[in-house]
Amino acid sequence: MTADARPSVRWVGWAVDLALWILVATTTLLYSRAFDDNILAKAGVVAVGGGVLLLLGLAYLALQGRLAWLRLPVYPGAVAFALVGAVGALRAPSPGVVWESLLGYTALFGLFVITAHRCRRARSALSLVWALVAVQVVVGAVGVLQYMGLDPLASPAAAMRLPVSTLGNPNFAAYYQELMLPVGLALVLSLWRRLPRWGRGLLAASLTLGTLHLILAQSRAGWVSTGLAVVLLLALTTSRRAWLRHLGPAVLALLLLVPVAQLLLETVPTGSQQSLYSSVESTARRTWDRALTAFDAGDFSRNMRVLLWAGAADMVLDHPWIGVGLGRFRTSLPTYLDHAAWGDLAASRGETTPQARHAHNEYLEFPAEVGLLGMAALVWAVAAVLRLGIRALGGGAATRLTSGRRPVRALTAGVVCAWIAALTQAWSGFNLHNPVAALHLAVLTGLMVGLNSRPGRVRSAVAAVVLSRPLPRWLASGAAAVVAGLLLVAGARLLVAENASAEAAQRVTARQADQAMLALNRAIQWRGHEFSYYRSLGSLALTRGQDAIAMGCLQRSLELHPNDAGVLRLMGGMFLRAGVDAVAPLAQAVSLEPRHPKGYALLAQAYRRAGAYQLAIATLQQGLNLLPARADLLMAMALAYRDAGDVPQCLAFLEKAAAADPQDGKVAGNLGAVYLEMGRPAQAETELRRALELAPQNRLEWQANLSWALRLQGRMEEARAAAVDAVVYNTEGLAPPGAPDALADSGLVETP
Repeated sequence: MTADARPSVRWVGWAVDLALWILVATTTLLYSRAFDDNILAKAGVVAVGGGVLLLLGLAYLALQGRLAWLRLPVYPGAVAFALVGAVGALRAPSPGVVWESLLGYTALFGLFVITAHRCRRARSALSLVWALVAVQVVVGAVGVLQYMGLDPLASPAAAMRLPVSTLGNPNFAAYYQELMLPVGLALVLSLWRRLPRWGRGLLAASLTLGTLHLILAQSRAGWVSTGLAVVLLLALTTSRRAWLRHLGPAVLALLLLVPVAQLLLETVPTGSQQSLYSSVESTARRTWDRALTAFDAGDFSRNMRVLLWAGAADMVLDHPWIGVGLGRFRTSLPTYLDHAAWGDLAASRGETTPQARHAHNEYLEFPAEVGLLGMAALVWAVAAVLRLGIRALGGGAATRLTSGRRPVRALTAGVVCAWIAALTQAWSGFNLHNPVAALHLAVLTGLMVGLNSRPGRVRSAVAAVVLSRPLPRWLASGAAAVVAGLLLVAGARLLVAENASAEAAQRVTARQADQAMLALNRAIQWRGHEFSYYRSLGSLALTRGQDAIAMGCLQRSLELHPNDAGVLRLMGGMFLRAGVDAVAPLAQAVSLEPRHPKGYALLAQAYRRAGAYQLAIATLQQGLNLLPARADLLMAMALAYRDAGDVPQCLAFLEKAAAADPQDGKVAGNLGAVYLEMGRPAQAETELRRALELAPQNRLEWQANLSWALRLQGRMEEARAAAVDAVVYNTEGLAPPGAPDALADSGLVETP
């Protein structure tokens, strides 16, 4: 944007600067315990902010009527990427997710263009730099405090000493700091002597806290990426002679300062009879141990990524040109993931099967989502950005940030090195899908391009666009207004829907099911393409006996995410209750999550309903091979043998189940029923009385069987009392229930 003497144009320009600062700060510092890793909420803020900035740019254009348009080689790649994404949306079964993701990338590209135009003014560029540095200080300080056990955000992270700061995840902290640290170091190398004291203090705090935050985050890829970026930055900004001149004194000073620092740190107590030195030593040892795990063949993170990469590669081979659609990696991955190996890996850490959302490798996830064509367009755009930066470094920088040409060159090197760090991290993370990291890449790139496109630097890169006639101005204004409106609507809908979903979760915790269902309905109205809203609403409706609502929600959830094992189990349980064949959905659920015991129990129950007792036994044996000590599977096996007529085997498995979990009331009650059937009423009485204490929800079955066990022992009065409790007593005497009808099954409904 060119300067203009008119006050109205200047005011709009200042409003663009202010909106950009607010967007950077809000996206980075937004935190809420209600949002899952804050990803969707931050993405919504980016979309809304992009729409606001585009509207401000539209106002600037309308007031001035001309624009210094930057002619950049980035545009063809960006347009091609958008076209591939649009084609993917037309082909996707859930196009809403794809359009929402595509609008997110549109917002980022718009922020890059606006920042580049605005940062052609040195004052705007410098103010943006200080805004970024100030935000980094806050992020680093919060992360370090969380690691120390303090709680500035009232988050659960502090109790676990996780330095997530406002970013939601330690890995996200690495995504952020690996971008900001090279830029901050570039400012130190180029501007330190010219800065006022407050500027030096702020910059020193950002580098110190950012470095500590990165170390404490324990991200191996973040360490490698940042280290590579810093080494490259020093090589680009420092001469070889300076390296040799300062290396020796620096090493000597470090050796002399180590014992002094140790003495000082030992004098600072940190509680629990520890000094600051012992805390630093413990952190350093933990960091070193974490670094060594990169060479451990049994490391969980490493093996998890290998499985995800294999699944993503298969997805690319299956959809090579256009991909499955932006934002659809999560719902498409289960078709390609090795679920047996995935479940085994989770079990090695004593965890339930985790839900994978990303490939942890952007060079596989982007081709999976947009195909090889979209990936080629993205590579074009990124390569064009790096080429601009490298050309600026090679030719020197004639423009000034404050004074002289070195600051612009150093800052350019810092942004190029930040890109190198991001592209290195992309081999083992999903930083380009993270809204905070992606926003900072867009803004930093715009800053670099703007500084190197100022008058006197690269005049050929600027084309004056004059819209003096009404028709071109209206067309340009209309197009910009439409895009801005779409961004505002998409971002606002996402924020409102996520807020409603968070409210629903709080209502469920407070046992306010009706209000939770209303909140989920609001979330669906605002963002109807999100499968998890339907799944949650269907689960709640199921617990309240609203089967028609539950079935509709679960079916819609499966349309949006056909490979959701939890929803398949819920629907299978509903089919069992309705007497409908449930084998197909439950078999699919077992194949998707082979270590989930509920799936085997429900599938076996479906086979038993169909009279396929041997298939039920084989299914449960498969589950017991993976989960041998599960009392619920042992009980389900006992019921299968009971239906097959093999009562001794039924008893044997019930006794194993009772030994595996003595506090399982259903196991005790069913064991009592089988003892009763085998003519052992005294043992039956013992187990049934235990069942009444442990599982009162099945009181009818237990009391009915207990009344019969007491009658067989000749204790008629006690038997009548038990029968009255079971509501099976009538004027003609006791109505013995019969063991087969009085056994409690292994469960029909998946736990919401």
